[in-house]
Amino acid sequence: MAGTGKHILFIGNLPTPYGGVATHCHNLVHHLAIANVNIYFLDSKPRPFKQIPKGISFFSISKKIHVLAVAVILFLLKPSRWRWLFQIPLRDFIKLASIWYKGCQILKTYPCINIIHSQHITAISLASTLLKEKFKTRHLATVHGAEITDFKLFIKWKKCIDYVIQNVDTLISVSKYTAKHVENYYPHAKNKLNIIPNGVGPEFKLDLEAKRERKILFVGDFHPRKGVNILLQAFHTLKDLGWSLHLVGTPGSALVEVQQLISHLDLDQKVSISLNVSHEALINIYNKASIFVFPTQLETEGFGIVALEAMSSGCPVIASNIAAIPEIVEHEKTGLLFPPGDIRALGKEIKRLIIDEVFRSQLVAHAQQSLIKYDWGNIAARTKQLYESD
Repeated sequence: MAGTGKHILFIGNLPTPYGGVATHCHNLVHHLAIANVNIYFLDSKPRPFKQIPKGISFFSISKKIHVLAVAVILFLLKPSRWRWLFQIPLRDFIKLASIWYKGCQILKTYPCINIIHSQHITAISLASTLLKEKFKTRHLATVHGAEITDFKLFIKWKKCIDYVIQNVDTLISVSKYTAKHVENYYPHAKNKLNIIPNGVGPEFKLDLEAKRERKILFVGDFHPRKGVNILLQAFHTLKDLGWSLHLVGTPGSALVEVQQLISHLDLDQKVSISLNVSHEALINIYNKASIFVFPTQLETEGFGIVALEAMSSGCPVIASNIAAIPEIVEHEKTGLLFPPGDIRALGKEIKRLIIDEVFRSQLVAHAQQSLIKYDWGNIAARTKQLYESD
């Protein structure tokens, strides 16, 4: 390791897989390494290909099940806590044991590590809590949203989350919305809680020479909660205006439903779908679009990083007025907000931007001015301050 000062065991995941948390981890550890923080990264999702930032030491859990690790976890949790494990999927318990097992190896090999920073306060943070107790380190945990804002998910993990919250030294929330949920459930955790937002990478930037097309863009998972069906129905009312719709994402549980709806609405010639695009391709896609729509429907959106990427790329944003989205998108200034699930309201806002190119430019200009607080260098500096505080 080239850095000096604090030595951090950072437990999360890196791209690939796709997703906001992986993007968060990648950008944060990259800029922490630039700031001379020693990062030992333990990836919780083993894959054959990973985007590993320069300047960090990288490790991954094994795909094999370590029976000894499973037995030790059961011992550490004690019989009175075994009932927690019946509430969570088997794969998450195996992940918990695998993280603990590999974490032990790393901490024994590198006794200079004095802080563990975990992402999500579920399996990863529970394993980190057990590692903290064994090796007497400090533990910081980042709450990304769904594990605390999605009630069904929260109830499933509640006993584990209770244990993490009780024993963690510092909590980081990526939004005020998520932090409010933490405080509602755990008022005593208020003094541990810090709000540090997600950021946006410098590769997502306004390209003044980009040739914008008459294209509306959606980026996200194809899950019902993301509201693609709402967007399709709103777009259907505008299909005669000469614009197209590009849906970009990962194939979730609603992909077939989306494809069927496209055919049902006779939009096959107007709507295109791209799956699992590369990072470089996504940048180019943002630069070609003229309107970005984020129609998420559930109150579990802990941040909304795709809206930030679109804003940074110079693409005006229309988003649901829900969860943490209004913290990023200021209505009538940096973007437009509409009531979640309201097809007519969404169609009205899209048509407004289609017709008024000057207003689109004004939204882009104001959005660019709002981006300074989402600079990853600043976010890494704030995180480093937490590492250095006792």
